[in-house]
Amino acid sequence: MMIKIPLDKITKLLELIDFFSSQKKVTLKHMQSLTGCLAFCTKALPSGRAFSRRLYSSLSQAKKPHHFIRVSNGMKKDLLVWKSFLTLFNGHTYIQDFDWVNSPDLELFTDSAGGKQLGCGAFLNGSWACLKWPSNWAKDILSDITYLEIIPIALAIFLWGEKFTNKKILFHCDNSAVVSILNSKTSKSERVMSIVRTIVLWTLKYNFQFKAIHLSSVTNIIADSLSRGQLEKFKKAAPAAEVEPTPVPQEFWDLLI
Repeated sequence: MMIKIPLDKITKLLELIDFFSSQKKVTLKHMQSLTGCLAFCTKALPSGRAFSRRLYSSLSQAKKPHHFIRVSNGMKKDLLVWKSFLTLFNGHTYIQDFDWVNSPDLELFTDSAGGKQLGCGAFLNGSWACLKWPSNWAKDILSDITYLEIIPIALAIFLWGEKFTNKKILFHCDNSAVVSILNSKTSKSERVMSIVRTIVLWTLKYNFQFKAIHLSSVTNIIADSLSRGQLEKFKKAAPAAEVEPTPVPQEFWDLLI
């Protein structure tokens, strides 16, 4: 079933986003106007609800309509994601599936391994891709396992996002910190948030929701073998997999640090 958001509502929200992006502080009344417009839109675009939490939380900073609220850089970056989506959005979307589907039911698996000679892997119903971490990445990036674990999830959405359209997906992940970040759509790490914002933009584009639940690494053999470059082990675990991997374009690498 199709849902329509009036174009005048989208135009108003874009105008508010432009206004907020140029301000250091706004009144509580202005923030209420923005969050009200977002609340209206996220009734049709539920993928954006959790991502708007930072803006909603700011309402507690003021008590009266004329009191001011600081517009943080984080808020502005969140709003930029909304602007990127709404600028191309025609106002038409569809009701998402009622039931949540586990990623293994889609045959969707992702994993990362830390270390210079290692990388990450993603697998979806026979299609697969793997990346080796760039040799020029600094040690602090290669030791940031939270960031590294989110990359293959982003890779899967980047490559196969159209197959997630209108679905509600439960991503399985063997890192509890990543599970928390994916569910809250927020992190104190700007490096991590840069990729989380990109993922949120794709969920809006493809109209799907996701949550994350913890998965033991022992049961993630397919993606684990890809992340370690163990292709023979991978082929034994996934004998029906495609012969060649899905190519990863430079556009994806450009999204990373």
